[in-house]
Amino acid sequence: MSAVKILREARALIADKSRWTTETYARDSNGIATQYDSPEGICYCALGALYKAAGSVVWAAEAEGILNTAAKPYLDAADVRGSIACINDGDVQISDLESHDAVIRVYSEAISIAEAANA
Repeated sequence: MSAVKILREARALIADKSRWTTETYARDSNGIATQYDSPEGICYCALGALYKAAGSVVWAAEAEGILNTAAKPYLDAADVRGSIACINDGDVQISDLESHDAVIRVYSEAISIAEAANA
């Protein structure tokens, strides 16, 4: 599966804020943390959605690199070394956006990067 397709599917998984979470890859219907590939998972963090869309952490590697490239300017501006997880969990804010909206923005930018690279 291409990086563009993985990024699009992952963004779609968490586009609805009720399907997004923080502090863990995924949560079940009771709000209990679970793995991204658990059949009980109903909401995902930025990385959990990426891994779920790809089918594994290994298959998500290229898309994750692109996602973190898109996140890097925001991390650099906040003088934070990290990944999209820092934005997902609210450690880094983008303007006045809430964390969910910031994650969706970074995903959109990552998709643009991947499309330009034909990834």
